[in-house]
Amino acid sequence: MKLLIFGSTGELGKVLVEQALEEGHEVTAFARTPSKITIQNPHLHIFAGDATNQAKVNEAVKQQDVVLSALGTKDLKQSNVISTTVKNIIYAMEKEHINRLIFTSAFGVGDSFKEGSFIQKIGFMTVVKNIYADKKIQEKLITNSKLNWTILRPMTLTTGPKTETYRVGEHIRKGLFPTISRADVADFMIKLLNDSKYNKKIVQISY
Repeated sequence: MKLLIFGSTGELGKVLVEQALEEGHEVTAFARTPSKITIQNPHLHIFAGDATNQAKVNEAVKQQDVVLSALGTKDLKQSNVISTTVKNIIYAMEKEHINRLIFTSAFGVGDSFKEGSFIQKIGFMTVVKNIYADKKIQEKLITNSKLNWTILRPMTLTTGPKTETYRVGEHIRKGLFPTISRADVADFMIKLLNDSKYNKKIVQISY
């Protein structure tokens, strides 16, 4: 399967690229800074570009089967960079008649805010307030699109190993500090390539 991965140089994105290649997929990694991708594989193609550039996104999306996004930011200031990128991705996919989008958001965004613990809610409203405001816009853009999408809302991401023993659902019981490894989030994203159970659903993933 031909996969286009946005956010490929981030911590989750790198793991996602690695696992997709291990599963035998043809991977195009969209990267603003290609030098950050050090993986060597004959099935890996690196596409250099800025995802806020519509023309570049249009070019990258052509002839792909599925688009996956691990886009994120560590910039806590108010920004619409990622939501602008999402607009570009949706436009390009609809233009090229590529239907399947698997997108990573975060627990605490949108209606999942009320499910957070007291401590989590404080963080949602302060530390990541601006990031989550943009993520809410991203999610709305996707759910209002004509695409066949799945949005993931993982709990706090860790660098732990792939266990394949995680829980997934639209609403799942959580502890005080729920976590999930990036490796297991990537594992679930790859599994979604051949699973229609969560099409057009927003799901949480956690241990």
